[in-house]
Amino acid sequence: MIDSNFKAFFYKEFLKKEEKLIEKYGKNYDIDYIIDMVEEELHNSCHYFDDVQKLRNYYFLRREFALEEGRKLYNPSAPSRFQSIFLTDKSNMCYWINQVGNGEYKIYNLIVSGNLFQSTDSLYPRVDSSFESQVEKSKKYWKPKLKAYGKRREFLFQGEVQMIK
Repeated sequence: MIDSNFKAFFYKEFLKKEEKLIEKYGKNYDIDYIIDMVEEELHNSCHYFDDVQKLRNYYFLRREFALEEGRKLYNPSAPSRFQSIFLTDKSNMCYWINQVGNGEYKIYNLIVSGNLFQSTDSLYPRVDSSFESQVEKSKKYWKPKLKAYGKRREFLFQGEVQMIK
């Protein structure tokens, strides 16, 4: 059973990263300001790889929090990316295996009963946009047009899952 008590793996990792931000900048930190600082540091840095990795983490964190805010605004009945399992269909499996990598996935045939939401990563907001802009742009992700699904479909699911094999 996947419900609102479930926490996706990446969400657990986000919470750890966010804890560090809260420790350093306080509970009401401004992610756009922090990203601007790291981008500036990157230009003057001797620790290029570390700063690039930090920046990628912050971009990802900002985008996912913006997507969650967008869900609340544009499609509150859709399952949260933070509290769902991510699924795809057979025709998109290779794409997602290459995206997820590092063995952070499992392949099963499933029967699902519950809240299944379909979109595509091609509708994610741009990582270099501000938080507010990403929230606004997330409307396309949360209210996708059928032709937009194309390839790279992802499904968010909450409910009952039965593994077939």
